[in-house]
Amino acid sequence: MQYIIGVDAGGTKTSCEAYSLEGKLLSSATSSFGSVVVDKKEALRNIKTGIDECRDSLTASECKGIVVGAAGAETGNALKEIESYLSKYYDTKIIVTNDAKLAMYGYLEGKDGILLISGTGSIGYGKKGNIIERCGGWGHLIDDKGSGYHIAMEAIRCIVKERDERREFSNLSEKILKHMGIDKIKYLIDFVYNSPKGQIASIVPIILNEAEKNDKTAIDILVRAGQHLFDIIKTLYNSMNFSNGYVTFSGSIMKIPLVRNTVIHRMKNELPNLRLLEKQCSPTIGGYYIFIEESSI
Repeated sequence: MQYIIGVDAGGTKTSCEAYSLEGKLLSSATSSFGSVVVDKKEALRNIKTGIDECRDSLTASECKGIVVGAAGAETGNALKEIESYLSKYYDTKIIVTNDAKLAMYGYLEGKDGILLISGTGSIGYGKKGNIIERCGGWGHLIDDKGSGYHIAMEAIRCIVKERDERREFSNLSEKILKHMGIDKIKYLIDFVYNSPKGQIASIVPIILNEAEKNDKTAIDILVRAGQHLFDIIKTLYNSMNFSNGYVTFSGSIMKIPLVRNTVIHRMKNELPNLRLLEKQCSPTIGGYYIFIEESSI
């Protein structure tokens, strides 16, 4: 049986899955990180290990192609380096792209539309025919509105505003400070400037918990995040001249009801021609759709 292998090469692990030409999952394997930004030589070996294990139960000569979506693939000459490395070992068509494109094709099932991602960071990708555009994703120091980091920083700004206005700390602020292990406000500066963004974003569950208890500040922060994320969708919709299409979500922040529902509500009111795809899938299926599109099978 002929098949295609999709590879999601991320910063912590590499997922490889083989699909029949009809899109049926045939086999899967997992290896260590595949991001060349972490360690190029080791990442390349890990990608090959995953592919080899994925092919163990299949016939090597029936592999029609391998599609790799790798984190950091657009850094320097990484795309060509990954393709060149794999071409030495596999006599089949090799396609290498970034992990975001792989995910977009997977979540959208190869259809035209928009993928909105919000986790620690945020970004949107639009696909219309063979045209792909992005919006956002400039990093937390420039603009990651609607992301977990941005949500956390909104709450931290409320803390310093309360301090500057000589007001008592709110219940939300008290819980965030306790979570940070901060007993004096002056230490907040050290925490923000010396902590990785993932650690700062880790206060989002506290904000969510307080929002569920009807804390107005927490609710407002999450609703604003949804508004910012909708703006990403609307920008792509307008810039790419969509008249219809699909939207799908990915990332932990998009699982927060207040954020998600805010985005959906504005979509229904302002972009009614966009249809929401609720399907959850492995990004590796994006490799299948990319190969089918590029090979005209």
